[in-house]
Amino acid sequence: MSILFKGVSETDGRLPFFLAQKAQIKAKKQQKDSALLYFYKSIEKIHKGKDSLHSNLDNFTSSKSYNHTKLLIRIGEELTYYYKNDTVLQKKVNKLYLLALQQFENSYLDTNFNPKQNNELRKILKGILKSKKTGFKENHPNKMILNKYEAFKNKLAWKKFYENRYTNSLPELDSLKNRQLELASLLSFAKLNGQIRKQDSINRLIERHDNSKKKLFPQLNLFSNFNFSVEELQQTLTTKDIVLKYILLNDELAVYQISKNSFKVNLLKWTINDQEKLQRFITKTQKHNYNTNLASKFGEFLIPNLDDRISNIIINPDGLLYKLPFEILTKKIRF
Repeated sequence: MSILFKGVSETDGRLPFFLAQKAQIKAKKQQKDSALLYFYKSIEKIHKGKDSLHSNLDNFTSSKSYNHTKLLIRIGEELTYYYKNDTVLQKKVNKLYLLALQQFENSYLDTNFNPKQNNELRKILKGILKSKKTGFKENHPNKMILNKYEAFKNKLAWKKFYENRYTNSLPELDSLKNRQLELASLLSFAKLNGQIRKQDSINRLIERHDNSKKKLFPQLNLFSNFNFSVEELQQTLTTKDIVLKYILLNDELAVYQISKNSFKVNLLKWTINDQEKLQRFITKTQKHNYNTNLASKFGEFLIPNLDDRISNIIINPDGLLYKLPFEILTKKIRF
């Protein structure tokens, strides 16, 4: 590493990665202070703000490099692995995952769709939830984190849809996209110049354009509506409703409970063994030959204890859970 650093300039794009590698070596050698110093220097090289990076990272300005997102996640994972019992340091780990979310937001649109982006997004969510689970509290509410996660996931789905071979063979889609940008630009110019009549005309053209788009691609809005808001969802619920939203996070499962007046999330252990058991159970349900005891066990595991006023459960599954018929699960009611 010493020889390598001699040939690297301060502006070399590889420097943050080399510094992180040196930090990992220091951590392995149980040289904590040196390890933390080089991890900080690595993050400092990613930081694009005019001022020097603060020690608490609160003025971090993200770059446009998607690889820096992966590096911040890796640093968070390394710090968790080597110093998981250091509560003071774990507060910084929580901050790191929030920075990774910020970095993801600032960089992922500049890259082509890659399934790994979805995995990185899940790693960020897991890192944030795990550090909150350890008792670290910061002014970053879980609602905001879920809103961002869903918006990014929707945009990734759109990128996947738009970049696949089928849509690439559709010139109409490119034409519609260009027309939409052109109309938006014209409307913006008319507003800037206070041209009321022209604004009305352009709005009518936009309405016609949207109608044409719906006829050509009726399912397009399912992909291109990126926004998600827990707050708006809660407004649509009654006091008898609850949404159970599941997100798979490798070896853990996040279970969100969203009702009209409450919002909480639990992290459950989700081992390979659990997943294999569930896969076998699902296969048997498809053959109408499942074990009712297992239906009860999975019900106790997947369905949280609910308020007795709840009568409508809305399931929003993820991954393997899409194949699970939740209606056959059983759970004992506890008062």
